[in-house]
Amino acid sequence: MRRAGKPGDQDICRSGHTLSFSIIKNLKLWRAGKRRRAHISLSFIRHDLALMRRARQPVAQLLQDMPAVVGDWPQAGGGPLVFAVCDPKYFSLHADTLLASIDKYSPGSALHLHLYDPRPHQLAELQALQQRFRQVTVTSTWERTELGGLTDEQRIIYYQSTRFVRLYSVLQAARCPVITVDIDSLIRGPLTQIVQAAGDADIGLFLRPELCHSGKNVLASMVYAAPSAASLHFFAQVAARIAVHLLARAQVEMLDQRCLWKIYDSRNESLQVWEIPLKFSDWSLADDSIIWHGKGPRKQTEKYLRERALSLSGDVGLAAQTGSPATQGIDKAFRQYNKRCDFRVGWKPQNDEPRVASTRIRCLNPMAELQRRGFPVELYSAEHIEAYDMVIFLKAYSEKDIALAKELKARGKVVIFDLCDNHFLMDEERLQRLKEMFQLADHWVTSTPALAEVIQENVGNDGRPIHVIEDAVEEAVITSAFDVRGRARARWQMAALIRFLGSRKNRDSTHLVWFGNYKGSYKDSGLPHVGKLQPLLERIHARHRLSLTVISNSRSTFDQVFKGWMLPAFYMDWNPFNFYQAMQQHAITIIPIDVNEFTKVKTNNRVVLSLYLGLGVIADSIPSYAEFSECAFMDDWENGLHQYITHPGLIANHVEAGRRIIAEKYSLPVIADKWDALFHEVWELRLSHVSADINTSEEECACVG
Repeated sequence: MRRAGKPGDQDICRSGHTLSFSIIKNLKLWRAGKRRRAHISLSFIRHDLALMRRARQPVAQLLQDMPAVVGDWPQAGGGPLVFAVCDPKYFSLHADTLLASIDKYSPGSALHLHLYDPRPHQLAELQALQQRFRQVTVTSTWERTELGGLTDEQRIIYYQSTRFVRLYSVLQAARCPVITVDIDSLIRGPLTQIVQAAGDADIGLFLRPELCHSGKNVLASMVYAAPSAASLHFFAQVAARIAVHLLARAQVEMLDQRCLWKIYDSRNESLQVWEIPLKFSDWSLADDSIIWHGKGPRKQTEKYLRERALSLSGDVGLAAQTGSPATQGIDKAFRQYNKRCDFRVGWKPQNDEPRVASTRIRCLNPMAELQRRGFPVELYSAEHIEAYDMVIFLKAYSEKDIALAKELKARGKVVIFDLCDNHFLMDEERLQRLKEMFQLADHWVTSTPALAEVIQENVGNDGRPIHVIEDAVEEAVITSAFDVRGRARARWQMAALIRFLGSRKNRDSTHLVWFGNYKGSYKDSGLPHVGKLQPLLERIHARHRLSLTVISNSRSTFDQVFKGWMLPAFYMDWNPFNFYQAMQQHAITIIPIDVNEFTKVKTNNRVVLSLYLGLGVIADSIPSYAEFSECAFMDDWENGLHQYITHPGLIANHVEAGRRIIAEKYSLPVIADKWDALFHEVWELRLSHVSADINTSEEECACVG
């Protein structure tokens, strides 16, 4: 137990000493060659100093600026209470086993889950878990995050750090001992042991002050909070410190642990601190530990997975002997959790260049999400051909692709073909290759129900189902850290765009934007469709000033289409380093379409991305746009522009409604779930066919015998 003998956190001398000590640590890191870590630590110090005054605001005021929380906080009394947070992915992977382990080893305890952007079915699943594990009192809250434009790393930082903002609210409501753990933790003993070990302490932290890495001086895998005034004050300071960083979008790596250490290091003398021993926050998976954390690859070890299965088995006293009748249920559950390692997937897009939209949206992005879950999928490599159990071809049907598909089938592999454009309109040679690839593939995937109908009409299916997996919204664009030229060009382009939009003739205009390829793989598509809007836009421009920005990949086509226009128009090349920033300088996305056999089967990704980025949408309708008709204007150009211009708040209302649809149906985790389900469905079907073949062979042998 530690009792601080230091002045309060308002003491200027103490603050100066802490800052000097932090700088010395960073200098040591720099000299040791850990320059990235030193740079991140110095960035945190810079942001923290700039935000210090705001962090002194009442925490209740800062909480109002954070996303609204829905649900029920825990009721006062009782305990101990376990608190964890999770996004939809981690809810699916870990919520059941955390709850099961508490139910098994610490009945009578409570669990509060805070969810980020839960899907509707997950709230129902949580209720089902509550019914299943009745020895634990479960409460839950959730929030709709506002993370548009953030990188994956920044989103993870938000998820990790916001739990300590929400911990303050949990502690304030529960007024009982709160044990904050990672969602992938496993409880392996009575939680009352933790409360007893903490004694009279106000807080419990796993401390490593000797490390120069300021992000690791406190480990946040398990944090203890007593229901005392000193504890509540401490976590109010932590919540405020983290909240101002998140609200300023000043996320740095390990923000939660840095802020915990910062507040701990400047603690007042009345705060009693319990240094948590490894037994209660164990990533080494010792047999006598009360809490295990499945950090990194440990989640894939047999020991961790078997403990998960044991938690769900419902019997603490099962024998440990693998294969015995008593453990058959555990072995079955263990195999179920370990099934992701049973097969391997190779993903082969037509072009693996990230600048190609279909490659990013239908391959690289869902693949990255699945890889984060530990799913064995990768870009196809000829070196690994024997290791793959299935290969998915995305719009890839060249002669080489067809030869590869034949080789894979000869080796007993599963072939999946994904088509996301109507290529049945292409030349005869390509059409023959396309149909041959469809016939070779064991399973077909496409991007819209309308395109599924086109495939059915042109190829039939011979009993093969057509799986529809939509495009996921691109929450961030893939960039290369080595593309110095592209990054520099992006800065130059943005500066030019800002000058255009802010010029005297445009500063009071309503800013419109069109984005996309200047021409699709079919001739009647793309930027030329904007030309039909010239009379309408110029008529409105005469009454209310408009500007139009085109973000595309052909300056020459832009010059041809907009020659002679009276409306101010600006062209910029699509660039991953500035695309989202450029889009958000505008108010309305326009999506004119000449509806034909190619365009009518396209996905809704342009509508989805525009709403996700906060823009209003006016478009010509195609089937995939229909579900957004209540939050965008379809086939209603003049009225749509008039409504958006005269009622500025309408855009915000449409964006809010659109984002709800996107979160439910088109977020990356939702779409990755569909790919996950497809791969497992394909694999289970494969196993059933193999099993049937084995049974047939055995029957034939028995007959011969």
